[in-house]
Amino acid sequence: MPKSSPKSPTLFGEPEPAKRDKDADLKLRVARYLWSLGYVCPTEVAMSGREIIQGEAKRYDLTDLDVVGIKFENDLSWQTVIGDCKSGARPSPVARLFWLRGVMDFFGAQRGYLAMPSIGRESREVALRLGISLLDDDNLAAYEAEKHLLAQDLRLFSMEGYDRKRQLWGLNLPKDATPTADEERLLRVYQFLSYRYWFQEEYLNVQHTVTVFADAADLLGKHPDQRRARLVAYRGLTLLAISLLKMCGSVMATKRTELHNEVRRYIFGGASNAIERHKLMKLLATISQKPVSLEPAYYDALLELANRLVTYSEYAKNIPRYIELILSETVVSERAEPLEKLIGSDFEVDTLKLAKDVADFLCVAAGLDKGIYEALMKQ
Repeated sequence: MPKSSPKSPTLFGEPEPAKRDKDADLKLRVARYLWSLGYVCPTEVAMSGREIIQGEAKRYDLTDLDVVGIKFENDLSWQTVIGDCKSGARPSPVARLFWLRGVMDFFGAQRGYLAMPSIGRESREVALRLGISLLDDDNLAAYEAEKHLLAQDLRLFSMEGYDRKRQLWGLNLPKDATPTADEERLLRVYQFLSYRYWFQEEYLNVQHTVTVFADAADLLGKHPDQRRARLVAYRGLTLLAISLLKMCGSVMATKRTELHNEVRRYIFGGASNAIERHKLMKLLATISQKPVSLEPAYYDALLELANRLVTYSEYAKNIPRYIELILSETVVSERAEPLEKLIGSDFEVDTLKLAKDVADFLCVAAGLDKGIYEALMKQ
């Protein structure tokens, strides 16, 4: 996607289909490949850094990740993979392998996939030692044929859906326009979903996702283009679901029977951070002469949701995939097919119910109108 500064009012504004990324088709093929392995697959994820300039934190672009795959197991442990897609003859596959390995380490990915039209023999041993799978045209086409991926009728991996999603993303303001105060509030939502979510410490994402939607809930509800508003809302819901499952996976890996302690430990970034925050809240309460809570107002609802996700983890693991299908097929592509038909024999009604629970939680916690998730709630 095009680069943008933190103040850009358009933020990945509407490109014409003719100007789409030259690697777009390959990105969609790799995303479909990873989807068939059980991953939810955001594409074109922006990685950013921050530095302090004149007392302010300034964002700068690092790189874009073509495809990010995240998959949860029954115990809600997770694996992250990265797909790097280059449809041209350059750069050198070996050079790209080393680049991808560095990005994997920086991003915390366990495996990488390099997709290029042709990858020579000299790359094979290097790729194995670096934990990277090679997807040249022959390899990728063979897998697609064997697993009948081309027969799948999902707009999620279609060029039409890709173009439409890009056209619906952003504020769509004239290039030199100055955003209003309300548009600045919406811009902060786009900024969070586009890069802040991916770059900051993971434990922050549950609370920050709720906060960023709470700040713009009224604007999304009265947005003149509800397809744009729903795209933002469902993108946020997918990312929140991923973060909730990571939180619950951490709980299951430590002490499931102490849900309250482990959730609190997680959302505050560890026991020491929670203790320091508790001391700060006590100090503020003393100064203000009013009780100040350590936990957010929606904490009890978060605990109830976390308990359901942990209890039914074998169904919860696919919540992000169900939400992503609703986003791509119903919201963006305006298809009427129910999830049961789109997913087929693997459909689980319990996963759908839990996905609705996550949407209900976000609406209550952030003050969103539940109608924005009508496409999911009516399934």
